[in-house]
This record gives sequence, structure tokens and C-alpha cells, in this order.
Amino acid sequence: MRIRTKDITYIEAFSHETEVHETEAAYRVREGIGVWQERLSDSGLFVLCHRSYLVNLLHVARIDKTEVILDGGERIPLSRRSYRAVHEAFIRFYSRKRGGM
Repeated sequence: MRIRTKDITYIEAFSHETEVHETEAAYRVREGIGVWQERLSDSGLFVLCHRSYLVNLLHVARIDKTEVILDGGERIPLSRRSYRAVHEAFIRFYSRKRGGM
């Protein structure tokens, strides 16, 4: 099965498996989140907001101190340790996006 990178909203880890979420569906895969993080690192779209969650910046509506809220209303945990990096990635991403318009 092929999934377009832009269609992935977030990826959630469960031990040695992950669940890849799109807006309309989710798929269970037998790979750890580290594999996904490495595979998607070149896209510049994904950020690890918690040890179990990788979110696509295209689908982030806003960031609070303890969670990332996606366009569809999903609330993804945001660790204190990751807050600064996620916030900076979010600002960088949207600054580039607006600059390219």
C-alpha cells in the first residue's frame, strides 16, 4: 500500500508497531517509530512531539503547552522536553510556507 506523505496526519507508536493515521483511515504497520522518523526526515514535514507520536506540520492547527491540536480536532500529547523543538519547527515551517506564497 502506498500513502502520500502529505496525507499522513500523525503516526502513533505501540511497542514495535506503529499506526499511521490519515484524515479518513488508520493503518497498523510492523515498524517502530524511529524507522518512520528516519524515513520522513527529508520531507521537513514531520516532528516528534512525544516519544510515541510523530505529527505532520501540514495538519497542525495549533500548539499548546501540553498538546498539539490537529486540523481534524485530534489532540496529540506534547512532552515538555519536546515543546521548544516542536514550537520552533512549527514557526519555521509556516514562515517558509508564507514566504513561498
